[in-house]
Amino acid sequence: MIRNAKADPTLCDLWGIDPETLTAEPVSDERLEGLGLISPPETGPAILVYDIENTPGLAWVWGAYDQNVIAMERDWHLLSFAYKWLNTDEVGFVSTYQDTEFYADTTNDKFVAERLAALFDRADVVVAHNGDKFDRRKANARFLFWGIDPPSPYQTIDTLKIAKREFNNYSNSLQELGRIHELGAKVQNSGFKLWRDCMRGDAAAWQMMEDYNRQDVVLLESLYIKLLPWIGLPGKPSGINYGFWNKGTMVCPNCGHDHLTEAGVHRTLVSEFEVYRCERCRSLSRFRTRIPQTKDTAVKLV
Repeated sequence: MIRNAKADPTLCDLWGIDPETLTAEPVSDERLEGLGLISPPETGPAILVYDIENTPGLAWVWGAYDQNVIAMERDWHLLSFAYKWLNTDEVGFVSTYQDTEFYADTTNDKFVAERLAALFDRADVVVAHNGDKFDRRKANARFLFWGIDPPSPYQTIDTLKIAKREFNNYSNSLQELGRIHELGAKVQNSGFKLWRDCMRGDAAAWQMMEDYNRQDVVLLESLYIKLLPWIGLPGKPSGINYGFWNKGTMVCPNCGHDHLTEAGVHRTLVSEFEVYRCERCRSLSRFRTRIPQTKDTAVKLV
């Protein structure tokens, strides 16, 4: 097995791998440590699983139903986020309430935005449910507001997109996917009251928000692992390629396992590629080099 791809001791036990036999190339994360943030595994891709919570906006309206906003009184801002590096145990939580300059109904979320930006900057991949449409763009909006530089390039994996693309569930919410696949459940809360109490600085509400936010990340990680065989199918959008962390070795792009078996052929309009199935995560991937074609066997028309 390749250490760069498999830092999780639990997975090592599951597949009979001795963690002591795996090599490592430590990476320094002084910036994250300086901000009080958890560092990713020392080797392999840094895969960030995260979920944000934000406040609502405050607006003037003429009525209660189907109304257009007359004027915005106060814009939304980041309230908190929870995060976890894949192949680690600890779940982190950052909120405006942790800022020493917090006061009731503050709209200053720079403390949160700076730390989320630092995590994005360190990540090779970020995973979120509806992250491409919601979480990532919400985060970027606050980075721009505070003059925070764009994070260095990273890939995104949106579990909602994968669920919608590959399956026909009556609901693709994180809560329902967790229930359907028996992965766990979101923490029940008082709804908008919880958000309002947090904005006012209620300590008990903030504890509930932290529990809620952290559990969303735990549930999200479980969903991501459940969906792993369906991410990056040949001919479909990919998520990550562990091959970059295992140069010179043929490994599963999805999880880094080096035990692969032949599983047929993937055909495009003009080429054929060998397909392999990972014995660890069961995902399919194709060989980069196409199957050689002769003059007699090559596709004639497209």
